[in-house]
Formats: sequence, structure tokens, C-alpha cells
Amino acid sequence: MGTTRRVHPDWALKQKRPGTELRYIRGIYYLYGVSSKWNKDKKRAQKVTGKILGRVTENGFIESARRQMIDVNSKVENSAAPTIKSISTKSAGVGCFLDPLLSDVLAALKKHFGEDADPIYCASLMRLTHQTPLKNMNVHLQENFLSESFPHVSLADKRVSALLKNIGSDRERINGFFREFSRAGENILMDITAIHSKSEQMSINQRGYNAQGSFDPQANLLLLFSQSRHEPVYYRVLPGNIRDVKSVQLTLKEVGAVDTVFVADKGFYSESNIEEMEQAHLQYVIPLKRNSSLIDYEPLKKGGKSGLSHYFKFQDRFIFCVLRELSDGKILYTFLDDHLRLEEERAFLNRMETQKEEKLTIMDFHERIHTLGTFSIITNVKEKQPQDIYKMYKARMEVETAFDAFKNTLEADRSYMQSDQSFEGWMFINYLALLAYWRILRVLLEKELLAKFSINDLIMHLSYIRKVRINGCWHLAEITDKTRRLLAKLECHIT
Repeated sequence: MGTTRRVHPDWALKQKRPGTELRYIRGIYYLYGVSSKWNKDKKRAQKVTGKILGRVTENGFIESARRQMIDVNSKVENSAAPTIKSISTKSAGVGCFLDPLLSDVLAALKKHFGEDADPIYCASLMRLTHQTPLKNMNVHLQENFLSESFPHVSLADKRVSALLKNIGSDRERINGFFREFSRAGENILMDITAIHSKSEQMSINQRGYNAQGSFDPQANLLLLFSQSRHEPVYYRVLPGNIRDVKSVQLTLKEVGAVDTVFVADKGFYSESNIEEMEQAHLQYVIPLKRNSSLIDYEPLKKGGKSGLSHYFKFQDRFIFCVLRELSDGKILYTFLDDHLRLEEERAFLNRMETQKEEKLTIMDFHERIHTLGTFSIITNVKEKQPQDIYKMYKARMEVETAFDAFKNTLEADRSYMQSDQSFEGWMFINYLALLAYWRILRVLLEKELLAKFSINDLIMHLSYIRKVRINGCWHLAEITDKTRRLLAKLECHIT
């Protein structure tokens, strides 16, 4: 039985030219380039279908923006599609997505850094998207549509090196930038991490202790994090041998923070640090180690929970608490988390079962059981409920997550800078990348997408969105349905 040939409508046939072929696919007409090639075996010419030229509609011809069109152009003469003289593509998704999220950041950069603002902004986004070292920054920038938005910006090696020194030689410009984002009455979380460097030319590169137990030369990065805005608001580079409260006092003066609450970690507590914070009139929330002599465990030794005066619900778990006012006006909170207590009891008993060097006994277990699942906080913050103090401390997970992103996502915990000024500039670029990272995270949380997409997932999808330049005009290239659905959920419109 013969095959019936489709009869194309006149409006479609009008677009057909020599060297082209009409194809009807799933209800749509497409125009393809065709050529012929001599087949030695069949001893006759054989048709060769080329690349797609575009779509044919009743209103006319719509050309395709695909890169392969340049191949068709060399084969198709007098085609329905215009002659293509030049074509190029660039990644456009990340910049388009971040522009509205970082508009205030770019405005603050322009205010305080003038003509350096645009290269600073571009360099920070290259650090975020590619974790690129200095030598590769310009390669990534030229492949990104940011190079079209900022055509005057070059991130070539020598220019970036000069830019970093220029940034780092005037700390007041950096402080002015931070003050644009300072808010009175915020809860400020603080932490310090080590930045390792082999440079012998940096004065801040000093031997100091870090969490890994190393005394290698390092600088310390102090980071402040806003609990209410959920983003880093300040950083300061310190010599590797300084980690005390004096740095906090100078930090809060530098950033212009007013009525802030300083939330530290366990390693920060000492009588001298507390005394200096009191003298500086700083509000603080500081956890204590379990063996601190300030903690009174007697209420936890009573039967049941009769010695615990407060309770509240936190993330579907009930937390019990006892508090007491100290003689000098400070308040000591001791919290008990039954879920954590069971985990620690199990871990303690497992250690007893598998111990090699330790000689733990059931008597040790009974002596410590009233401390398991607890942690205590000393504070001079008044007129707060126990759950408020608890939430302040638990929010420290955010600053720890920020450092994790700084080290593992941005890979910025090692430096190859050779001067204090360059190092300062490099840290500022990485701080801005970290700020962008957290703003992306906040969007994913608000849109309830974090369970399905990590920040790296989103950056990957956005990097696949490309713009194509054909004869001097930019067109948005095709994107996958999955990426289109993601953009819809993010309410992101890329044109």
C-alpha cells in the first residue's frame, strides 16, 4: 500500500527556497538546509539534510538561534534565512538572577569604591560561580554575559592584582560599605576561623592556635552574621595570634553597630573576656563548658524534672530550663534537651563497651548522667524569655554554615597573597561572594526549594542558560523544561 505524501499549504511553501526542505513535525513546519553528495556505491547524488534554519508559521519565517546555523549558512545559498556573518554565545543565567538580589550591594560599591565598583562586583560573582583563582578570572568573565553588561571591565591578572591592593590599602572604604548595611538593635553572631598562608611577607601571618590543633602561620578571619537578616554583615582580618575580646570591641566600633547582642562560642568564655565586655557595655550570650564551676547541676539531680522551672517547644522538641541570677546581675541558663540526652547516653555507653585506653565504668556514667543533654549560657541580656536566649545561641549554626560555605564552596580558607593589602582585598571579594551565596540560600528557603535544589544545583542550572549573538543582536537560547519550571518557581524572568 503506497504512502500518501503530505500536501503543504501555500503559506509554508512560500518560505521554501533552493537548498532548503520543509518538514512537518508534531504539527509544526520547520525549514532545514539540504545539499547533495555523490554516492559512489549507488552512483548517484544523495540528499544530505543540514541543520535547522527555523520555524515556518502563517505569519512568516522565524529563524533559529542555534549555534549550528553557522554550518548551514556555508551550504545554503539564497536561503529563506538571512545570511549569518557572526555568531557567539555566553552564559547569562547567574548574572540575570543575581542582579535584583544584589542591586543594593552594587549601589553601595559604587558609592564607596567609585570606578572600582564594577570590577569588584564581577570578580565576586566569578568567585561564587567558579571558585576561580586570579589567573582564570578574566577567562570566566569573557564567557559570561556580565562582560556585555560591564564591557569596560577586565579581570586580567595584573589588573586584578592592582585592584586587590587598591581595595586593601583603604580599609575605611570597606567600613563605609559595611555601614550601609548596619542596623541598630540586631542580634549579631560572631565567629573566627583561620586562613592559612605560606607568605612570609604578610605581617598578619602569625603562628596561632586553630580548631585543627595546628600552630602553623595563619591569619584569622572574624565574621559577623545578622540573625534577623540571615546574612554576613561584616568581616575583619586579624593577625593569627589574636582571638580575644579586644578585637570584638574594635569590630563593633568599626562597623558602627548599636545595641547589638554578641553571641559567641564556648571557647570565647573567660573571666577576663566577660569583664572587658562588661566594661565596654557590650551585650552578650556566651555558652559555658559543662565543667564550668558557675553551673549548678543540683536542680537536674532531683527526681523527674521537678527542679526545672521552665519549658518551651523548639523545632518539635520540648526543651526544659532552669535559670538563676548571679550576684553581679548576670543570668545563667541551663537547658536540658531529652532527645540530645538519649543520644549522649547511648554514645557514652558505647564508649564503655568499645573502650581501649579509657577506663570508663558504670559509676562514671552515673556521676555524669545529670550533665548529659545539657548546655548552659551566661548572659547580661535582660527582659528575655528562656526560649529567646536559646534561639539566639541555636542561630549560631548559621554562622558556622557560612564558614563552611567560605571554606568548602568558595575554597577561600587558603591564600596565596603576598601582601597585607592584597590579602585584605582578596577577603573583601570573597566576603561579597559569601553574601551573594546567602542571598541565594534565602530565596531557596523562601520558595521551599532547598530540599530539591542546593545552591550549587541552582548555579549549575543558571549557568546553562545562554544568550546567542547573531549578527550583533543577542537572543535567549533554548532552555530545558526542567530549568524553565525552576525559573517559574523562583519567579525569575530572564530575557
